Amino acid sequence: MAKDKQYKILEVKNGYGDQAYWRSVVVSSVSKKFHKQPKKCIELLQKRWRQVLLPKLREAGYEPARKHFVFGRNCPPVSVTTDQRSYVCQLHKVCPFCWGRHYTFKVWNHLLPVMFPAKNQLSTGGGVLAFWKPTVVDSLQEAYSISTGFRLSELDALQKQGVLVNGSFVFTFVRPRPEAGKWLSWRSGIVLLGSPYENQLEASCHPEYIPHVKKSQLVNLVAKTVPYPASMFKVEPDRLVTCLEATKSMRYLSFRGSLR
Repeated sequence: MAKDKQYKILEVKNGYGDQAYWRSVVVSSVSKKFHKQPKKCIELLQKRWRQVLLPKLREAGYEPARKHFVFGRNCPPVSVTTDQRSYVCQLHKVCPFCWGRHYTFKVWNHLLPVMFPAKNQLSTGGGVLAFWKPTVVDSLQEAYSISTGFRLSELDALQKQGVLVNGSFVFTFVRPRPEAGKWLSWRSGIVLLGSPYENQLEASCHPEYIPHVKKSQLVNLVAKTVPYPASMFKVEPDRLVTCLEATKSMRYLSFRGSLR
């Protein structure tokens, strides 16, 4: 087998998009005592991916992990400059680095030019609404049904009550919980509004509305709505593989309106 690349981290990037990745993926996956040591955090995250999650997925029979095992072990870290390059593994539903590339940064890059044209410091247009709804259930089938059957429910609720939606993204996934027999259905999103918001989603999820958003605030909203499920490091690999196979056709991320 090809040797693991020993990446030397030369620089930790600190742009707003990098901060969103840090908060959506890294801090939930690495012990809090290392959070003030960013290089160490990335090294520990890579070690956990290489030695814990990826081998377990391959041993449990997850075909994408078997097929891309070497690329997976050598998947280059995100939001850092390293001394060498490598191919990305494209295991974006499980790899913490490809998750950032495929979800966190994709969301960020769709939002930024629409919300902050001409390098504005405050968002233009109407307010920004973020929502997230984690639902824990007792079966994979139920979690899958919730995630796929009600994908547009929050947007529909807003529009039926006369709220103008200019653009949005919706993010969904299903994962096993570490507790025996429990499954998580996650649904979240950010909505760009063209009219005032008055708590139309208060009863159904956890909305956060900001009339005029700063980029630093958008970092937190993106981190909350596109979180890497770090519980994957703890769950039984057979359950995780069963979940990934059952949801392999699920589209996690979709954009509408001005965010297309």
